[in-house]
Amino acid sequence: MTKRQTIADWVHSQLVDDNNGGRCIQLTLVHWVQNSTTELKSFRICEGVQQDPADIGKMFLNIANNHAMGVPGTQQYEMLSFFEGSKEPVGHYPIRINGETEQQFGLGTEPPTTAGQNQMLMRHLEVTQRQMHTFMAGMVEATTGMLRVMSEQNQQLMREHHDAMMLSQQLIMWQGANAFDNTKALIDYKSQLKIKEGLFKLAPVIVNKVFGEGTIPISAADTALLDSFAESVTEEQILQLTQVLRPEQMALIADRFKRTLENKREVGPTVEDLEKSITPPLPPAPANGEVPPANGTNGMS
Repeated sequence: MTKRQTIADWVHSQLVDDNNGGRCIQLTLVHWVQNSTTELKSFRICEGVQQDPADIGKMFLNIANNHAMGVPGTQQYEMLSFFEGSKEPVGHYPIRINGETEQQFGLGTEPPTTAGQNQMLMRHLEVTQRQMHTFMAGMVEATTGMLRVMSEQNQQLMREHHDAMMLSQQLIMWQGANAFDNTKALIDYKSQLKIKEGLFKLAPVIVNKVFGEGTIPISAADTALLDSFAESVTEEQILQLTQVLRPEQMALIADRFKRTLENKREVGPTVEDLEKSITPPLPPAPANGEVPPANGTNGMS
C-alpha cells in the first residue's frame, strides 16, 4: 500500500516545482462546505527568501484544526498552490479532520435548506456509526482479554491437577511398599521369636540329656515339653484327640490346651496368618511421569 504524502513533502514539492518556468507564489487553505469553498488562509511566497516546508505545513494544519474545533462531523479542507502566470490553482492537497464527536450541538456549517438538512442528517449518521464501531471494538477487545485470562487459568488448573494426581499416586505406592516392608519385618521377627521360644522350651530336656538326669527338675522339663506340644497342636487336632483318647485321659490335658489356645488369641495373628494377608507392593512410578494403566486397561477412564 502506497504511503500518503505528508503536507510538508507536498509543500516542498510545490516550492521546488517551476511549472514550465514559473515559481510558486502563494499557498492557500480553503474549507469545503457542500460544493463551495471558504478561504481560511493565504501565504505569499517571497522570492529569494528561504522557506521551511515543515513550518509552513504545520501552520496550515494548526489553522485547520482550530477551525474544526466545535464543528461536529468530518470537515474537508484543501491546500492550493498558485504559480506565476496562472490564475487557477495548480497543486491540490486534501485535508480531512474529524470534528466534534461527543457534542451534538455546535457551529453549524449547513444552510437552512433541504440540502443543509440532508447534510446534517449525514453528519448525524456518521457520528452514530462511529460511536457504534467504537463500542463494538471495545467489546471485542474486552471479550478477547477475558477469554485469554480464562484460557491461562484453565491451563494452570490442568497442570496443578496433573501434579496432584502424580503426587497422590506416588504417596499411595509409597504407603503400599512401606506396609509390605513392615509386614515382612514383623513376620521375620515373629518367626525368629517362635524359634527361640521353642528352643527355650526344649532346653530342659536337652540339658538333662547332655548333662544327665536331674540337672533340671523332671517337673520343669515335663512342663516345658507339654507347653511346646500344646502350642503346636491346632484346634482341629484337638478335636481329633477327643475322638481317640478316653474322657479321663482328655481331662488331663484339656486344661493345658485351653490355656494355650487362649494365649494364642491374646497374642494376635500368627506368622502363618500374616503370610496369608500380605500383599505385594505396587509397581514403581514410571520415570517419564505418566500414570501407568491399572488392571490391564489402557489407562483411559
